[in-house]
Amino acid sequence: LLRLAPAYHSLLKEGKEIELVPQEEEIADIKWVDVEDYFHQDLWMSSPLYREMNGALLEAARNSHKESTELRSGGTISPDTSQAIGYVGKKLPIGWRP
Repeated sequence: LLRLAPAYHSLLKEGKEIELVPQEEEIADIKWVDVEDYFHQDLWMSSPLYREMNGALLEAARNSHKESTELRSGGTISPDTSQAIGYVGKKLPIGWRP
């Protein structure tokens, strides 16, 4: 994920390239986290919106893994057995943004 400072916006509009320099200290400090542990952090769980979004993402990832496993073992995925997963419009309790 990358967010450029506003100073770079004019360069992009002019079609110029921006050199991206890896931050070695940040890369060295990366720690992999199990997806379940990440989604179930207190920060996300206390927000109705993030709980809902992360739940949909987790369900989509599980379904994708299940379908990939099925295909690798020689099976097929038909539209009748494949699940449609994603976001739906609904009213959530008032929450906050982390």
